[in-house]
Amino acid sequence: MAKALFVYPTTYGIDVPVCTLMKLSQKLDADILYGDDADATNVYYGFQNHDIIYGVGHGDCCVFTVQNLQDAISVSHTCSDGLQCPTFLPQISGKKIHLFSCLTGEYLGKYLGDNGAEFLGYNELITLSTWINTYKPCVDDDQSNTTAFATADFAGTLALLNGGSIVDAYNATYEKYQELIEYYSKQSTPIAPAVVRLLKANQLSLVYYPGMKTVQRAGTLGTIMDVIHSITSTLSALLPVPRD
Repeated sequence: MAKALFVYPTTYGIDVPVCTLMKLSQKLDADILYGDDADATNVYYGFQNHDIIYGVGHGDCCVFTVQNLQDAISVSHTCSDGLQCPTFLPQISGKKIHLFSCLTGEYLGKYLGDNGAEFLGYNELITLSTWINTYKPCVDDDQSNTTAFATADFAGTLALLNGGSIVDAYNATYEKYQELIEYYSKQSTPIAPAVVRLLKANQLSLVYYPGMKTVQRAGTLGTIMDVIHSITSTLSALLPVPRD
């Protein structure tokens, strides 16, 4: 049976989505690195004994960070914003790595996919939670939403825990985003239009590796589904958010 590791830092605002993720992780068969335990050293050694790694944290094109912005997974590269990353890699071969983190799918994820791992993540800046004036962790009300984004992303890890492939995880995450987009499109709270737009942006940034072009869903049907997802997502992003 595959062994899973969840990496949940709590510094620099990551405690907000982690509140929801901790609730979603209850009763699951996984080891959790939480708070100060979610440091670079523990993540490095944690990779050795786990097959599925799910992490949330800040990132850039070539690095994923954990507690106190420590580099946990990094490959030598210079990002378009000028950030230069050294190489700091745990054992990645044969691992399924899912990161809820900005930009890590732009270069780091491709590197992981080209070097024996499978990756699910995002190639753009993403939203982990949103609010108007104030926020409360684990709360979805008319002023804040700190649950929807983590809930959508975690669907991919649930698929992996159930024996799914990285493509299954991509599909599950994409479909959960779509479900929540449709749900919040029908809400009339002040925060709902922003939630819809930001969920759509996350959904469009979702990538998996080995490459999106080389890993197919399932023959002709998979190609059709990819085209449909591309068209409907683009149209949804251009249309105004419905208001009741």
